[in-house]
Amino acid sequence: MHFSDKKKDQRWKAVDPDGGTADSAGTSSGGYDEFDHAEVSRHIERIGGKYHIDPDLIRAMIKVESDFNHLAMSRKGAMGLMQIMPGTAKVLGLKDPWDPYANVEAGTKYMRYLVQRFRGSLRNALAAYNAGPSAVESHGGVPPYRETTEYVRRVTRYYNAYSSQTRAAAGTQTQGLGRLALGNARKAS
Repeated sequence: MHFSDKKKDQRWKAVDPDGGTADSAGTSSGGYDEFDHAEVSRHIERIGGKYHIDPDLIRAMIKVESDFNHLAMSRKGAMGLMQIMPGTAKVLGLKDPWDPYANVEAGTKYMRYLVQRFRGSLRNALAAYNAGPSAVESHGGVPPYRETTEYVRRVTRYYNAYSSQTRAAAGTQTQGLGRLALGNARKAS
């Protein structure tokens, strides 16, 4: 047996010393192999209400961040549904980033902080979620990084689409991106 952090051939298998499983990309599941999408969706509603962030925005962020893959891990080390970096996880008190419920709560809590920090500017808060708050502050808004501008564009597109679906289901008219405001999240059921 040989241990390595580099995949050498098809026999390579990731091992998680903490007891969770790991896939061929090296992402640990922390024991969260089973993923109940309906329950996580209800959790998004509850957490959106708790932190006053529209659940449709949370869903849009998750769609762009991980495509709803709770075991996703980026090349830079971001983990879970909302792709939280290890340093941010530590600051937020997120002990297990592979726990989809804890990950959604931590990511939403962080987004709430960013929306407040950037005085309600959704574009700046999204850019800060992707590139970091200091990048947004040093550029006086969305930094001119291709990844960040694309991130803001994609999240905004999904947010508008999810919001339209929600309003159509509720029988209300489309109002567009400007409806995000602290304190205006839909109540959790």
